Amino acid sequence: MKTMKMMLPVVMLLGLFAGCKKSDSITDPGTIPGAAQAVYVVNEGNFGKGNASLSMYIPDSGKVFQDVFTSVNQRSLGDVGNDFVVYGKYAYIVVNNSQKIEVVTLETMKSAGTITIPGPDAKSPFKVAIYSSTKGYVTNLYDNSVTVFNPTTFAIVKERIPVGMNPQGIVAYNDKLYVCNSGYGADSTVSVIDPLTDTVVKTIVVGKQPSEIGVSSAGKLIVRCEGVGSYPDPQKESAGSIVRIDPATQTVTATLPLPLANYDHPTKMAVSVHGFAYVKVSSGIMKVETNTLTIAKEAFIPFSSWSINGMAYDDTKDRLYVADAVDYVSAGTVTVYDAEGKVATTFKTGIIPGKIAFKVVPNTSIN
Repeated sequence: MKTMKMMLPVVMLLGLFAGCKKSDSITDPGTIPGAAQAVYVVNEGNFGKGNASLSMYIPDSGKVFQDVFTSVNQRSLGDVGNDFVVYGKYAYIVVNNSQKIEVVTLETMKSAGTITIPGPDAKSPFKVAIYSSTKGYVTNLYDNSVTVFNPTTFAIVKERIPVGMNPQGIVAYNDKLYVCNSGYGADSTVSVIDPLTDTVVKTIVVGKQPSEIGVSSAGKLIVRCEGVGSYPDPQKESAGSIVRIDPATQTVTATLPLPLANYDHPTKMAVSVHGFAYVKVSSGIMKVETNTLTIAKEAFIPFSSWSINGMAYDDTKDRLYVADAVDYVSAGTVTVYDAEGKVATTFKTGIIPGKIAFKVVPNTSIN
């Protein structure tokens, strides 16, 4: 396996420090600044410490606000923040080790309610997809299941739909839900859930360890498959891939192999409606043409770092947001790149930034 150097080119480092934005505080607890557009960053925090947090960046002013949930609600977000999904007037924040989804009103960030994932064991909710005003779905990483909830009333609709091993990414598209069963390398399937019956109606075989899924500009599903890691048995290590699924036929129509010697394991992905996906590999961020499933540019953003922990693409402004956990114990950063892959700005976050989401006009989510 290729060894990755934890360093950035000098030119890029200078650009990051030069463009780093100073964080502002919310001086009036209970309120946040109004903005037509905003970028939200969920900071995982350290496992078991209960220090997950929410950062908010306003692109038009360049201002950054930290600990937004805590400032507004006067209580901690919880232990390990993992996802943030916008639907209508609400945002749904998955707090993994706290076994809950915090629901906030998007305009104020005030708590609207808390959805507690039921069951005697720690299911570890991971990622959310909202299908309709009455059906939301969350993957349960350690329960091999999906829980259904009502995103309007916050009630549990169905405690568990059995799926594959260690489900992670999930997306709602057309009239189905698609769930990536990672198995941490022991699974290689995507479960298809029918929301009318809340049952799995098909299982699609993809690459090893499917972890993230998005929808392309042509209405196809793009799946990042991480492959099998070298621990504990290097002989069982296998390469990752990017897989395209046609939701009309629910079959794999193309696979882009990513050989270990060239790319190591692909670890993060962001899908744009402009016809591209951005994939974190060993040498940096690779740009993939989703309609042909071919590599458009191997080193769209060239660097090597283990600490890239999340990516998202703002289709309204053609900007790629990349979250860097840095040392995993102090403040992280998010770097914003323009359509050419050049640094536009950088801002600080909380500890271990991961999920990045957007508020646009009208209020919709970009996944």
